[in-house]
Parts: sequence; C-alpha cells; structure tokens
Amino acid sequence: MIAEPPNLWFYDIKEGKPANKVLVDGKYAVDGNVEHQPNGLLRAMDNWIYNAKSSKRYRKIKGQWVVQDTHFRGQWGISQDDNGRLYYNDNSTNLVGDYFSPGFGATNKSQRDLAGYTERTVSDNRVYPIRPTPGVNRGYTKGTLDDSLRLTNFTAACGPLIYRGNLFGEQYKFNAFVAEPSANLIKRNVLTESGLVVKGTQAYKGKEFLASLDERFRPVNLYDGPDGALYVLDMYRGIIQHKTYVTPYLSEQFKRRDLSGPLNCGRIYKIVPKDKKPVSVVFSNETSKLVSLLGNANGYVRDKAQQMLIDKGDKAAIPLLERALNDAGKPLKVVHAMWVLEGLNALKTTELLSLLKSQQWPIRMQALSALPSLINNSSYHHFKLALNELLSSGDELSAPYLAYLAYYLKPFDESASNNFLASLAEKYPDNKYVTDAVLITTERFELQITDINYIS
Repeated sequence: MIAEPPNLWFYDIKEGKPANKVLVDGKYAVDGNVEHQPNGLLRAMDNWIYNAKSSKRYRKIKGQWVVQDTHFRGQWGISQDDNGRLYYNDNSTNLVGDYFSPGFGATNKSQRDLAGYTERTVSDNRVYPIRPTPGVNRGYTKGTLDDSLRLTNFTAACGPLIYRGNLFGEQYKFNAFVAEPSANLIKRNVLTESGLVVKGTQAYKGKEFLASLDERFRPVNLYDGPDGALYVLDMYRGIIQHKTYVTPYLSEQFKRRDLSGPLNCGRIYKIVPKDKKPVSVVFSNETSKLVSLLGNANGYVRDKAQQMLIDKGDKAAIPLLERALNDAGKPLKVVHAMWVLEGLNALKTTELLSLLKSQQWPIRMQALSALPSLINNSSYHHFKLALNELLSSGDELSAPYLAYLAYYLKPFDESASNNFLASLAEKYPDNKYVTDAVLITTERFELQITDINYIS
C-alpha cells in the first residue's frame, strides 16, 4: 500500500514491480501538513490494517477493499504486541496503548474515553539526552530545557515499537522502544501485564538505551527484522520541524548554527547484541514451511508467515492449520493459525468454540476477537451458548469482550443480547472495563437491570 495524499493506493507486486493500481481510500490523508497525516499502515494480527493519526482501518475482503471506523490512535507510528494489541503515542507522550483487541469498541460515536483504549501505558515522559539540545521548537519556554540546555521531556516522540524479536534475550521480552529525534535518542521501556492492564516503566534511571552526540541523528521509526535485530530509521538532518510550526526561536537556532544541511543523508541502522550474530529467516513459498513458521520465536517472522499464507490463498494449508490449532503447547502458533484460517475464510464454528474453552487466556482472547467474523444465522445460537458459559464461569478477563460481542449477537437475537448486557452489568458493577463496554454496546436502547435472565 502506498499513501499519496489524499489517496491510499494498493499495488500487486509482479516480478518485483508494482502492478494493478487500485484506489483503496480517496480521503486517506486530506489537508494539513505531514506532521498530522495518517501513517503506519500496520497489518495487524486480526488481518486489518491500522494507522496512527487515523480512525479508519482497511482490509481486502472477497476481492474488495473495505474501510471501517475504528478508534483514533496516536500521531506518528504504531505497533502491536504478541496478542495483537496496538501501541502508539503523540509527540509529548512516551507510550499509549489498548488493553483489548483493536476491532472492538468503536460502534458508539456518542461515547468517548472508553476504558481500556488509549490508555497511558508508560506515564514517565522524562528523557536523558547526552548533549545540549537547544534546537527544539519551544526551547524558549520554562522547563522545556534544563540548566544544561538538554530536553527534559518528550517533545517529538514517535515510531514506537514493541520488540518481538528473539535476538536480544529474555530481559527484552515485552519491551517498548520509542524514538525521540529532538533529543537524538531511543528510549527503552519495560512492560508488565496484570490481568487486562498493561503498564510500563523506563528501563534505566537517568540514561537511555541509545543516545547520540550527533545533533543530526534523528531516529523516527523503529522496526523488528527477520533476523531478530532492531532496525532504526534515521532521518539524519538538522531541521526536523515542519515549517508551519517553526517558532522564531527555532528559526534563529537554524540560522545561527547552520542546521539547514546536509540533506538526503538518511540512513538505516541495525542494532544487535555484541555476543550474537543475527541470522535472517528465509521465507519459502512452500506452504508447509510457512505454517511451521507460525510458531517461530520472532514475532516479525510469525506475522510475515501469516500474511503470506493468506495472500497465497492456498487451500492446501487448511488441514495443516487445523492441526496447528491443537498444538496447545505453542499458544502463539495456535493464534496465528487461527487468524490465517480466518483470513482464508476457512475457520469453522466448531474450531472457534473449542478455542473459547482453552485454559490459556491468550488463546481465549483471540478466539473472542475472531468471533465477529463467524457469527451468522446458522452459528449465532452456538456462540450465544458459549458466551453464556464464559459469563457463568466467572471469567472476568473475558467479561469486557462478552459485552462487546453482544453488539454482534444483537442482529440475530436482540432480546438475548440485551439480557446478556444486563447480566454483565449486574455481575461486574465495579469493573470499569465491563461497564464501559456495556455502555458503548447499548447505543439507541436502554437496559432495565431488573428481572435478569441468563441466555438460554
């Protein structure tokens, strides 16, 4: 996909060259400057494409591009974790993220500030440059720079990355890296998960994962690679502020210190541990090998294998994927296999019902997230019973998902959907994630929380 404001285009790649240009969205990036345009085009675990600075998501379904509303997320850069949850930020914020799968919670335009979405994942915005950084746009305001003229807090945070590689070691699992080009550094955060909540802290006190003495080092995007390394996109230039917002203070900095050049010197760095040699995974077109890669330790590799299997549309993969669903010892392989089957329109109701009974929360979470793709006139009764079983079992992790799923049950059985929401509201009155999910699902009708009847 290629953004050419205001348009978003899709090209097939034939023998290494673009072909068959198709317009996906004629209003992808309308008006405004580059600092405030949609960006990212992250093909997430749920097979939808998400962006920062946007409230749209995209997917090709039965040969046609579909555009749907989703949550508005971030400003520049977007990433996902091993559970397909999205992370992003804005220029002054270290890291923000969602506690739930990205496809839920955008159905009620009247409700804002939905608990569990756009949550402050890391609240500490302090940065620690190793050189004076007077060339920031609001360097003249009190508190922006310290006594040594160094930036104190994020002002150009961008390119967040949840590291999912397998090269850095155990201590880097569930770490989030954030670029700060104004301070010539890359921040490392350590994330932890408790129930549904993901929070994080800075990895170091008073220092950074990477910091440069070169004022023109401007990291703007970070990526996992097929070899497990961390790749850094360095804009490498003196001026990074868009001209629309340049203050007189910053303009004077440019002139006095000749920051207008050089241009066209951008570069890509690869970061690897000193004692390890990265080896890239080779992606074969052989279906069985791609299926095996769904269990690879590197998240980049798993994602790429999932996408290649879906794009190939090879029905020969289906029996291999169905067998992978039973590999409970490899939960990541299970969930990627499930999403490939969903992407091939080959995931069966019976398979999803089985996954909903998994003892492992990450598997149940993904099964709940895939349910909207399968619910229809012939399957809704089976799913209704399965969701009621989860409600009756006291599975509080699933409870917000159950509320979101009532929205998809409603077209087939409105009474059951309403009763289901009422039951959730009564059972979890102090759980803000459940109550907000109930509220956003009850658009255009009211619940009477009396005479509660469980779905039967």
